[in-house]
Amino acid sequence: MKIAITCQGKSLEDALDQRFGRATNILLVDTETHFIDIIDNEAMAPSGGAGIAAAQRMVDQGVTAVITGQIGPNALRVFQAADIHLYQGIPGSAKSNLEAFNKNQLSDLERFVPSHSGQ
Repeated sequence: MKIAITCQGKSLEDALDQRFGRATNILLVDTETHFIDIIDNEAMAPSGGAGIAAAQRMVDQGVTAVITGQIGPNALRVFQAADIHLYQGIPGSAKSNLEAFNKNQLSDLERFVPSHSGQ
C-alpha cells in the first residue's frame, strides 16, 4: 500500500502540512517495503489548480490513501473518482500520523475547504 502524507519538510520527523494542494512536500510511504519517496510539490506554485494537479500526481503514483489536514473540492473529486481514501491528519509529525494510521486512529477526511483557500 502506498500512503501519501503532506509534509512541511522532507522527512517523517517534519510536521504534517495541513494544506493538500499547497503542501511543501508530499511523502510517499510504501507500507510493505517501508521505502519513502519525497515529492517536491511542484503544483503549489501555480495560481490555480494546485489541488487538482497534486491529486492527479498522487493517482499517477499509485497512492491508495492520503493523510492531510484540508483538501479542496476539486482535489476531492479527483480522489473520489480514483477511489483513494482520505484521512484527517493530526497535529504533529508525519511519523506520528503514519503511526496513528497504522493503529486505525485517523478519521476519514470528509470536509473540504473552498477553492483557492491556500493562496
